[in-house]
Amino acid sequence: MKKILIFILLSVLCGCHRTKPQSPSNRYHKSDTIGVGMVLLNQRLAEEADVELRKYVKTKGLNDLQLTETGVWYKQEMVKTSRLKKGDVITLSYAISSLQDSLLLNTEQVVTVGKRETIAAIDDMLYELGRGERVEMLVPWHQAYGATGNKYVPAYTNIKIELEVQ
Repeated sequence: MKKILIFILLSVLCGCHRTKPQSPSNRYHKSDTIGVGMVLLNQRLAEEADVELRKYVKTKGLNDLQLTETGVWYKQEMVKTSRLKKGDVITLSYAISSLQDSLLLNTEQVVTVGKRETIAAIDDMLYELGRGERVEMLVPWHQAYGATGNKYVPAYTNIKIELEVQ
């Protein structure tokens, strides 16, 4: 009987815990104001890039260009070939210039379709092309080299690309 009372007493003492206090629902949560500010700044700059490209297309009279959902303007030479598929290994020849017509980069690159080995605008366009096809593109900075740029293309630069798939 003594053992049972000791067992019950220990069970009660060990089993009962005071509940921890809960956070009030109106508690202030710290937010990353710098991060939020950078996102808003980049959104505003992306909108300005789209406006700049629209003005460029209008002033140059480039009415035959088409606009993608991502903001890239393009004109494709139609060649009846089969479209590229994910995993195809191809050679790209492309020239990148500024909207003021200064040549920034002229290169060839071997890529695998779908592996994101080139800028977003080119990688997305590859699914619309086949071997031997050419495309001219006007690309906003956020689909090109972004906020960092590279040694050839400065940050936040809208570009023109003449691309050929080989």
